[in-house]
Amino acid sequence: MVENVTADLDEYLPMLGSLNASFECLSAYHLWAETTAEPDHIYEAARNSQMLSEAIEAFFPARR
Repeated sequence: MVENVTADLDEYLPMLGSLNASFECLSAYHLWAETTAEPDHIYEAARNSQMLSEAIEAFFPARR
């Protein structure tokens, strides 16, 4: 992405890509929740949302 490099292309700036940064933050949160045995509120919210649950089921059907 264009925002990930400086104007002279000498330096790579990975955290300036906002989409990549958001995925890194989400991943860090999930890792923290798993390693500390704390509840993962993001997954919990996704499971409690009927619309998200149906979308997840459409893409990742339960194994039978």
